[in-house]
Amino acid sequence: MIDSISWNTERDEAIHRTVGEAQLRKLGIFLQKLTQDVSWATDSSLKYIVEGPIRLVYKPREDMSIMDMVEMENKTLAKLLAAVAGTCREIRLLKIEAKKFYQKLFTYGDASVVANNDQGDNANILLSILQDLSAYVNRLSVVTNLTIQQLSNLTSNAYDIYFPLLIEHLIDLFVIFVTLDEIIDAHPALLDAWDQYCIRARTMLHNSEQFNIPKSKLGTFEKMLRDLRHQLLANNLFLKAIDRAMDINKTPIMQNHIACYLKNTMLDVERKAGDNSAFNQNWIRINVGVVVIVKLFGAMDKKVLKRLNEVNKKHYSVTLVGNVTWVPSKFLASLIPKDAGPEVSPQIGEKILTSRIQKLPELTSCLARRAGQWSVDMQNMMVHPLEKFKLTDLEKKCHLLIEFLNLLLQIKENIFYVTNLHAALLKPMTRHIVQLVCRLIEIQKSLETTFYTLGSEVVLSQSYVIQHLSYQILIILDAAKKGLMLNDKGYTREQLDALTLVGLSVRLMNSPPTGDRRLIVRCALAAASQLTDSFKEEEVTKLRSLLDAYDTIAELQELVSEACDYSVVLHHRSMLPAYLSMVIDGNSDISRIVHLLSALNSAVASNEPPNSAEHRNKEHRDMLIKNVLEPACHEIETSLRLHVHAHLKLDDSNPFKTGAVNSNRIVRASPLPVSNNFISPKRFIEHYLDDMFYNLTTVALHDWRTYGTMRRLAGYKLNLDMVQDHLPMQNLEQGLDALEIMRNINTFVAKYLYNLNTQTFIERTSSNKYLNTIGIRHIANSIRTHGNGIMSTTVNFVYQFLRAKLHTFSQFLFDEHIKSRLIRDIRFIKSQRDNGATPYTYEKAEKFQKGIRKLGMTADGLSFLDQFRILVSQIGNALGYVRLIRSGGLHACSNAISFLPDMNIDTSFESTCTELNFTTTTQAAGKRLDDDVANLVQSFTEAITRWQQLHPELSQSLETEPRDEGPLIAASVNIEISAASTSHHY
Repeated sequence: MIDSISWNTERDEAIHRTVGEAQLRKLGIFLQKLTQDVSWATDSSLKYIVEGPIRLVYKPREDMSIMDMVEMENKTLAKLLAAVAGTCREIRLLKIEAKKFYQKLFTYGDASVVANNDQGDNANILLSILQDLSAYVNRLSVVTNLTIQQLSNLTSNAYDIYFPLLIEHLIDLFVIFVTLDEIIDAHPALLDAWDQYCIRARTMLHNSEQFNIPKSKLGTFEKMLRDLRHQLLANNLFLKAIDRAMDINKTPIMQNHIACYLKNTMLDVERKAGDNSAFNQNWIRINVGVVVIVKLFGAMDKKVLKRLNEVNKKHYSVTLVGNVTWVPSKFLASLIPKDAGPEVSPQIGEKILTSRIQKLPELTSCLARRAGQWSVDMQNMMVHPLEKFKLTDLEKKCHLLIEFLNLLLQIKENIFYVTNLHAALLKPMTRHIVQLVCRLIEIQKSLETTFYTLGSEVVLSQSYVIQHLSYQILIILDAAKKGLMLNDKGYTREQLDALTLVGLSVRLMNSPPTGDRRLIVRCALAAASQLTDSFKEEEVTKLRSLLDAYDTIAELQELVSEACDYSVVLHHRSMLPAYLSMVIDGNSDISRIVHLLSALNSAVASNEPPNSAEHRNKEHRDMLIKNVLEPACHEIETSLRLHVHAHLKLDDSNPFKTGAVNSNRIVRASPLPVSNNFISPKRFIEHYLDDMFYNLTTVALHDWRTYGTMRRLAGYKLNLDMVQDHLPMQNLEQGLDALEIMRNINTFVAKYLYNLNTQTFIERTSSNKYLNTIGIRHIANSIRTHGNGIMSTTVNFVYQFLRAKLHTFSQFLFDEHIKSRLIRDIRFIKSQRDNGATPYTYEKAEKFQKGIRKLGMTADGLSFLDQFRILVSQIGNALGYVRLIRSGGLHACSNAISFLPDMNIDTSFESTCTELNFTTTTQAAGKRLDDDVANLVQSFTEAITRWQQLHPELSQSLETEPRDEGPLIAASVNIEISAASTSHHY
């Protein structure tokens, strides 16, 4: 990229800038023409790359070994660089692997996950995790000891070089030990489950014959369990790592290097104290580093300790990972009490938390504005014409990408600090704080979605920015290289080595920005800056800044994934129901919770194991329905009811609360993601209203018009696509079902009154505001619903009922007290007729009634005569119901055959189809039509003769009565039936 021989720094800078901008414009025109080339655009799939099933990332792969990359003339220096870079790479891989163990420990330490799984499965999973963790911790210890040995050897050979990057990675190893200790200490469920498992194993050891396992194997297994507990669950991984490092030979120069690194890190921490997201990692490192240097070397600079104590008092705590809150002052006080001083009291933490909470609303608004501005600027860069591409556009893209990462880190730090410190101090969060925290999560997720949606533009911008940054770095390196080459007095060994290292850095900067190459560049420049004074102070500062930006852009996708950590919604699940309820109650658009639910889905996918992810997703779905969709449905239902009943005189209400809710905000909301599915609020509300309208209409038939109006109003106001319930029109006329009446015929004839002229049954009394009525149309509807077969069944059922009632009727007449009085009255009537007087006077009837009353009264005050009158009424009602069935059957059959031109037509459709040589299917259809027509005609005929079928049956039954009045009763019933038949009104 830079030809150092032809480069002349004395040339006019303006000329080079003009030439560079011209080349950029040519590149933009070339890319513009390339995108407009139809020959490949139609077949390319790049235009379909959006956030979805495909994600485009910038991630160069390394295909060379470190020894090949550091190859140069000075073999000793090459091996030294290879050793340092290889150690740093191994530590980075261990840091990546540590995150997997963090997640496994979090998952198993969650009490709810443990409760949902089988106890045996939990023990097996925990055993597997701890075995893997034991091997990992052993590897960590080996790498830690080798790194300390390497640092010691670097300070004892010919090259006394200070490698801050190697010291930083060494401290990161100790940070991993501290993090594992804190996670295990924060989850006592791990220790409880392991102790229970050990007890079961010990029980098996004492009863080995019962389990058919050799006692020696069980003894070995029980010893392994004890070793795992003492190694991992005793909360001393960090101290054991330091104890193992105590035996390694260490030099005073090594101590000075580590102390120098801690001082420089302390300066960086103090300089970035106002930006919490930028200094947290270095703050953790310096606290752990201070303990390491005190334990290994026995002393530490008192000034650095004093400054560190001030920082610890000012910030109190930091989140290590997930919901693990770490108090550095407590850590120092427990391990180096003489040097660190007392622990910071929790009251100071409460004051810091109160201060952060007071600033949180303003900070949330500021972050929301910055996020919106970033999205607008990034999309403007996409539509910016390539032919107008300038150098300032590269700088703007670099600034946008780094600003995006800083936004995510700042949001993450505020979310985790506020939530975790509340939990650590056992202080409940107010609804306002929950609202702000969830709002920050929504902003964070919306930024991530925008970033990946603009994936193609981001990757292209990364490529441009990396080239631009490497160009600026090469300019500084070329200037330093020229400074080394201008020495006329010859070259010292240090200058030659520095020149070689700078040349190696230039070569690697002209290659892809893989992690190994960037590691070697940093190590090489650190060594070169110590071997020569060709690098000026301002150049070193600028070079460090450019290298930081270069690393950030090259690792942008990994850093974004790390910054978009939504595990807080799983660790503090109680926030979500409260926030969702506030969204519904706040009369605001619920579409914004799409980002919160997407964050929740991302947290489950990346943090939950497969065996518990399904259960967790079901919990989240139920939570969403309970706190968002069901309240929304009730809110819309209430609004529709108030609108429909607006004509009624209701109580006075507040107009700013009642009826002021905008239900469209829910109906028009975007589909809500839950796991791999979506829940549409509109469809959910439509289903709820359809179900509610149908059920309530069938329960309260008189309100059919009200719910019909509500259905139409929902479609008019909210644009809901309601499903028609297809209930019969005017459901008020449906009446009771004929089968239900038949099953309860005894209750029906007692509670209903019959009008012989209109053939209508009217309910005697009712607790409702309406009386039920049964008419011909109601019976016809039931016959149409259940079929013609119910008519025969109903007649047979009524026949059985009438036989029982008429038997009671005969028993009454056969009674001696009743029979004797009737005989006297018959004699009286005959004598009156013979004398030409009134056959039966009123006084005689009143006397007869009083005589019957003397025979006894029921608890309801009814005499035998009153009961006989009720019996006669019930018999009449039963006969009237049969008559109503006949009329209803005629009505239903006449409607069914109304389309037949002649009921007695003798036309066979099957024969006609056969004569016309129609297909077999058509002939079968003709036969089916013939059968249907014949069935309709037969049903109509049977409906006409239905009443006549009851007449002979009852007559025959009553004539078989053993008593003398049996024929008399049969004759009277025949007369009554005949009279009812001739008076049939249709």
